[in-house]
Amino acid sequence: MGKGYRDWWLGMAADLLKDETSKDINGSIAELQTDNGFRWSPVSPNTSLLATAVGGLKFISADELERAHDAARAVSEVLHMQPHPDQAFYLNRDPSGNLIDSQSSSWFAFMPGQSKPIYYVFGLSSYLLATAAHGESKLLEDAEAFHSYYRNICGVATIEHPYSGKIGLASSMLYKLTGNPIFRDTAITAARYLIRRQSPDGRWTLEEFIKPDGSNALSVEADRTAEFVILLNAIHANLTEQTIG
Repeated sequence: MGKGYRDWWLGMAADLLKDETSKDINGSIAELQTDNGFRWSPVSPNTSLLATAVGGLKFISADELERAHDAARAVSEVLHMQPHPDQAFYLNRDPSGNLIDSQSSSWFAFMPGQSKPIYYVFGLSSYLLATAAHGESKLLEDAEAFHSYYRNICGVATIEHPYSGKIGLASSMLYKLTGNPIFRDTAITAARYLIRRQSPDGRWTLEEFIKPDGSNALSVEADRTAEFVILLNAIHANLTEQTIG
């Protein structure tokens, strides 16, 4: 799934640079797609909300819009299957399509107060739904529902976090599509947080992600700096290209 994630970043970077040739993405994760969403790997029996969101975005980058729309519908299904989302938001489904609610690790469920929650799953899911909606009101409503979840239930800790760029991206897209100032405010809050974390020379080091021996310091810095530059540019573009009068 890591390859698919990189493919999505390549597609976003190509859009930013207006380089159409860079959008010819090599490789495919089509074999991971099922009726219930995307699996992490060919040997994984379960589908994952995170893998499904990333898979759908990868297909958008590759202009495979029908497959992206299928992924968006699977993301919506997971949203509506949650029994008590204010207590726990479950992220995976078994091969029969049932929600897996028996595990509480951050890769299987989001619960308020977790030490290392993967907040970005909600940003990526919301962004996929908003981007794939193309006038389909249900997908757009579900994108807004994810926004309501991470803004009202998860709170400011979700928006002011190194993962918040993806939430800011989703919120800025929702603002572009709807003109609702709540989405604009969330996007600006996330963007300002990322800017505050930037070093004077323009990098993002994010010490909390660096191993004690410093062995991954350069890769963390390079990855986060590239990611945040792309996200901040995309957020700015969405906020200034709002389509609702």
